[in-house]
Amino acid sequence: MGDLWWLYTIVLGGAFALVSQSMAEDLKRRRIDPENRLFVTGLVWQVFLLLLIVQVWVAFTYYQRTVDAISVLSMIAFIAVPLAIFIMGVLISGNAPGTVGDLSEGEMFDRVRPVFFGTLIALVLVNITHETVLGNAGFDLDLLFQVLLIGGGVVGLLSKGRPVDLWLAVVMIGVVVVYILIGYATVSVVSS
Repeated sequence: MGDLWWLYTIVLGGAFALVSQSMAEDLKRRRIDPENRLFVTGLVWQVFLLLLIVQVWVAFTYYQRTVDAISVLSMIAFIAVPLAIFIMGVLISGNAPGTVGDLSEGEMFDRVRPVFFGTLIALVLVNITHETVLGNAGFDLDLLFQVLLIGGGVVGLLSKGRPVDLWLAVVMIGVVVVYILIGYATVSVVSS
């Protein structure tokens, strides 16, 4: 299982680095060129992704301590989580104006919207299905959190307005923060 943990950490860490770098580049670009408006909606969704990565990493520490062996199908479902987050990070990052024709960052966000929110929904559905197959699913805080993520993904998928996108991102950040604070009061920092 040690190799699986390394792979999981590498993919999740890559997603964290990608999103962090993209946020820094967006802020740097705005600072260097004051005419370049900061796409706040994209930046807030990047904050959501960073917090989602933290939540997944915290949950990962639980699995690392409690799971000794899993099936190949479970391994694929397990790796799908950080991979989906990485894909979402790629979709939301690197959206500097002029990188794709003459599209603004908002127009680029609108173009990747179906894949971004579809990936969020798929990520959660795969996780719920995986937990159900393992017999670990139950009507608990974890399921509520995942249902809220699906709900946010559906709203984002169907939304066409920038104010809705921004407020949805803020709400989703709140959901992740509350879940981390309630669901994971302490985190193991020593490998067992």
